[in-house]
Amino acid sequence: MDETFDSKVAMVTGASSGVGRATCKVFAARGARVVALARREILGKDLEQEIRDGGGEATFVAGDVSVVDDCRRAVETAIGQYGRLDFLVNNAAAHAPRSQILPSHTVTEEEWDVVVNTNLKGTFFCSRFALEHMTKQGSGVIINVSSKNGERATAGMSAYNSSKAGILHLSRTLAIEYLPYGIRVFGIVLGGVDTPMGREGGQALATVMYGPEGPPSGWGDVDLSSVTLSPDQVARALALLCTDDAEPFFESIIKIDGGASAAMESGGAFGGFDLAGALKRLTEENAAGG
Repeated sequence: MDETFDSKVAMVTGASSGVGRATCKVFAARGARVVALARREILGKDLEQEIRDGGGEATFVAGDVSVVDDCRRAVETAIGQYGRLDFLVNNAAAHAPRSQILPSHTVTEEEWDVVVNTNLKGTFFCSRFALEHMTKQGSGVIINVSSKNGERATAGMSAYNSSKAGILHLSRTLAIEYLPYGIRVFGIVLGGVDTPMGREGGQALATVMYGPEGPPSGWGDVDLSSVTLSPDQVARALALLCTDDAEPFFESIIKIDGGASAAMESGGAFGGFDLAGALKRLTEENAAGG
């Protein structure tokens, strides 16, 4: 086993699948003791056992980052069981339960709260409790996972866009505020990542643009492989930011997107969708249908 993070302790939220799960495994493989926080207990326990079977050390905590007491409990588990907390990866994220893409004038208070409380509130309070201990240690790294939506608004994703933009500005704030304590804070702009949530987003986009019948022939011919990352690629990049070699970095916002932002800026594979127009047509069709 790699000893890069030997004696270090890492807490990862949204750990049951996707980037969170991959991050737990990468950090554990490099010697860190991992506290994995997620809502889905069966998947979380499976992850805990997988890491232990591979010779690593992990503890799963069942909880929801939108609940402040769960954020506190996860941090206290790390401190109580391992005596310290060196790395926090705030990865947990949510979309509105009804759909990832919704006209803003139809978003309910419950849907707004699910998204903003998970993405932004959860990121803040996990950080807040972690910082209590990191300030005493005089060291630590906090990584807050945002997305390209935090920089570029996408029609129909008002709650998600707002929460992800908030994460980036929160990261800037914490990076400045806790630099004197030797704590580094990064906001991560992710592009396309091959995760269940990412695939659901692609399906939601196709449904809005082309209806239940699906996209026309040729939709699947666009090759996004060059700008779509695997969860493991993202996890290894996050681990790199936690190494001693990355200590000189202070820039608080870092893009880990495989060039997705460049593709969007140049009108590449991510350009050309009149999503706002499609949402308007869909709203009118629903109104006409009763």
